[in-house]
Amino acid sequence: MKSPAISMQKHLFMVSWLHIIFGGLLISLSLTGLWLGVERGGLNLPTTLIFVMIGLPLFLGGIGLLRRWPRIRNIMLIVGVMNLINFPVGTVLGIYTLWVLWSPEGKQLLTGN
Repeated sequence: MKSPAISMQKHLFMVSWLHIIFGGLLISLSLTGLWLGVERGGLNLPTTLIFVMIGLPLFLGGIGLLRRWPRIRNIMLIVGVMNLINFPVGTVLGIYTLWVLWSPEGKQLLTGN
């Protein structure tokens, strides 16, 4: 029988990589949109900034979760709640993030308490 802590380690690893991938895709999309906007003669800076503001915390938070920075848990709980309005992918990612980080095992993995 597997211990619950080992299972939660896998969930934490998965949440970390999902944030890195989703954040990286948003940042890549924003830079591509900026490049296409400049290429076509119209600068698409507001949309680029919105995507970067959404993608950068996801990307950096995923790295922090992988490295198990103790303070990243509180930041990622906020990011998880904010992701809930990003339907449909962000909603699923937000629910999964909140489930992993609010669980006693997830809290123990990140804070050591």
